[in-house]
Amino acid sequence: MDDEEGLVMPLYWSCQDLQNKLGQENVDRRDCIIKSIEENLEKFSKYSDKISFPSDMTWFNVERPIDRSSLDGLITVLDFFTYCCINCMHILPDLEKLEALYPTGLSVVGVHSAKFENEKSEAQVEHAIHRYNIEHPICNDKSLSLWNNLGVTCWPTLLLLSPSGAPIHVFIGEGHSVFLFEFVQTAIKYFKDLGELKEGRIPRSIHGKAGGSSLKYPGKLALYKQYLAISDSGNNRVVIVDTNSCPMAVVLVAGSGDRGRKDGQATSASFNNPQGVCWVGENVLMIADTDNHLIRQINIKTKQVLTVGGTGSQGTDKEGGKLGIHQEISSPWDICKLNEDVVFIAMAGIHQIWMYCLDDVDWWKGAEHSAGTLVRVAGSGAEENRNNSYPAKVGFAQPSGLSVDLGFSPSGALYIADSESSTVRRLDLKDGAVKNVCGGERDPTNLFAFGDQEGAGINAKLQHPLAVAWNNARSELYIADSYNHKIKKVTGAKNETVSLLGTGEPGDILGDSKTARLCEPGGLCVSGDGDLLYIADTNNHSIKVLDLNTQTLSKLQLQFPGPKEVHDNIITHKIESGFGSGEVALTGNLKTPEYKLNPEGPSSWSIEFNPRDSWTGPEAGEIKSNLLSIQLNGSVSKPATLSLSLKLYLCNKSTGVCIARKVLHQIEIIPCEGASRVEKLDLGSLPIF
Repeated sequence: MDDEEGLVMPLYWSCQDLQNKLGQENVDRRDCIIKSIEENLEKFSKYSDKISFPSDMTWFNVERPIDRSSLDGLITVLDFFTYCCINCMHILPDLEKLEALYPTGLSVVGVHSAKFENEKSEAQVEHAIHRYNIEHPICNDKSLSLWNNLGVTCWPTLLLLSPSGAPIHVFIGEGHSVFLFEFVQTAIKYFKDLGELKEGRIPRSIHGKAGGSSLKYPGKLALYKQYLAISDSGNNRVVIVDTNSCPMAVVLVAGSGDRGRKDGQATSASFNNPQGVCWVGENVLMIADTDNHLIRQINIKTKQVLTVGGTGSQGTDKEGGKLGIHQEISSPWDICKLNEDVVFIAMAGIHQIWMYCLDDVDWWKGAEHSAGTLVRVAGSGAEENRNNSYPAKVGFAQPSGLSVDLGFSPSGALYIADSESSTVRRLDLKDGAVKNVCGGERDPTNLFAFGDQEGAGINAKLQHPLAVAWNNARSELYIADSYNHKIKKVTGAKNETVSLLGTGEPGDILGDSKTARLCEPGGLCVSGDGDLLYIADTNNHSIKVLDLNTQTLSKLQLQFPGPKEVHDNIITHKIESGFGSGEVALTGNLKTPEYKLNPEGPSSWSIEFNPRDSWTGPEAGEIKSNLLSIQLNGSVSKPATLSLSLKLYLCNKSTGVCIARKVLHQIEIIPCEGASRVEKLDLGSLPIF
């Protein structure tokens, strides 16, 4: 065995010998597994020294960094993964069950080995850990030192180590759940009988819940009239918002927040990482319940949740064709409506596009499908960037976003954000032919042609796009270029792709589209008039709105059901202004003879605009001095109200007693013919009591 070949592939072929033996009749499975362990201990023990963690690695879910000695006396499963990979996501439930089954004597350690540049970021890895509810230790191997030392070649790879640190088995790819459990059970019993297994496991320090806002890692969006549906993925629920209200009222929350697959009343139903949402009628919303491998439906009128597609088991059937509740599906990531008969589904787990038949459907080449059927539309199932005139020969790579353009060609087109190939593709609904729109390159096997570049077709470069949205009013296609933290725009027959929003650096900054920042946006939808682009700013736990006329970004303020915030004092200001638009400075002075700001208290301000299409600007901030100054951009064309809320933590200058106060300033802007346009809103002294 040549050391240059690395460990993983020679060990893999040795493990294949075991699989072949287990496939024979009348064999003692336990005996075969033990013999394989003993043979691999003899062959591969010398590789133990290569399994070490560099001191500069960042660790998560542990109190202190792990070294090789931390694994002594334990059966260890090293999970080489990258957080974008759907196959890596598929084995996380197996690892969670394995740890629950063996709370002692076993340790699972994730070795994050990034594919994309963005995935090397410690902050983004930490977001992924929260998003996927991972509780076992994780190291960020951003230099791929372990990956290269051991000759790992693909994601996911599970490398199993003995209590002395010697490699004893490797699993490459997904789909090994049954044998993984059998092998671990046998290994634990074998090493325990030898007295080499110790009690316990690596001590953990699980990170707290992410968020701090009402949403947690929102995934996808869908708009019907004024009702915006949000897949609140991290909270395992779906939220519906009335965008005509201010602040925007949440009119329905479906999902208890617990991971599960329970149907019934919306408040007690459960989901598991829901992503795509799609209105199929005034009162019916369909949901791609991703980690449950289900298609669900919410009746808004009756507030009932119903499963209409999938069995709850991850499917491997590449063609489908069964009724929804009898057809296994795999990680549906997005869903969008074509017409009254068909919705399309991005089946990320098997790299295909499917459809769900809302009614009986006559499809291509005379194919007939009855209502409730789930069936493949395009994609061979091979993970590729392969375009083709024949839909069954097309290769997708984790399609994650969908949008329909009914004005394209005689029958319309389906745009597809194909995340792992870093491309956007277009499927012609006349015959299923698939062509490139932007990103990627000509070699269909190269899934590493990513970057951040403007241009036409393959000259443009994206990084793991997760969503697309067609704007019929403007004939523009928008792309959530997720790992570049940008929104891009495609126009014209040559598919010219340009940056529309974001700097390329992650952040949470509102205002001008060129300086605003997002963090891994995952969902998009366009308002009916084509003037607003709604964005699920996933890692910022918020929904942003880009005004396509003014090129400014704002944030939706959501009002969930419950008691409204009570203010200690409400003050109204009426200000007349001439017509016009431009920058406006909102100022005020908090200085009082008796009180000063408590430097240890988090005093803050927030502002709401009603109507929100007339005024824009930052919507929240800290108060660090007595002088308050907020730069806004206002259009005085109709009456508007700015609601400035102050949360103040104060200390009495003479007694030292500290208090908290909430004061609301309602600033009414009244258009007035002949008056000068207001360029400064100076509220003067801001009373506290």
